Amino acid sequence: MTVVELLVAVTLFAIFLGGALSFYLVHQRAMARGQEKIEVHQNARVALATVARELRMAGYDPDGTIPELSFPTVMQDADADTLTFLADVDLNGELDRVTYRLAGTSLVREAAPWNGSSFSATTSSEVANGIVALSFEYFDDATPDNESIPAPLSGADLERVRRVTLGLVAQRPSTADSDETFMLRTDVTLRNLR
Repeated sequence: MTVVELLVAVTLFAIFLGGALSFYLVHQRAMARGQEKIEVHQNARVALATVARELRMAGYDPDGTIPELSFPTVMQDADADTLTFLADVDLNGELDRVTYRLAGTSLVREAAPWNGSSFSATTSSEVANGIVALSFEYFDDATPDNESIPAPLSGADLERVRRVTLGLVAQRPSTADSDETFMLRTDVTLRNLR
């Protein structure tokens, strides 16, 4: 083999190896982006399911505390992006005041248990991060053509709520090549208010 033939062979091998490496790196980046999408979407689905599960329990009051409160409604505060309701969500026999709201890009759950005379100190926990929008729409059984009750709700409107449509938008981290968003919605019927 001559030196020229050897150089040609090494050059062709280097070109082939460079192409294979380039293909491998592109494939790895695509897989990483796909994995990020899956994680963000799964995170949002778990958050949505968590809120929906607790919201379905709104009004569950095994010890009958709600009628004795100074503001005896299940829905305590209902806005377009914040919701506070009463229910025994942890099934321990004590009423809880639960709030869901957005704090930056974190979906936050605040809970305060009833201690017999008032609600105890509120504890806050992050349900999910990467959430850029949270929305609530409120409906009753009597609204014609499925129109929502305009938020924010107060007084008698809080007592009318029988169904809530919950929506959230999750976003991939800004370190990604592009910020992609995922919108999820679910409709929650308040079982204990039928």
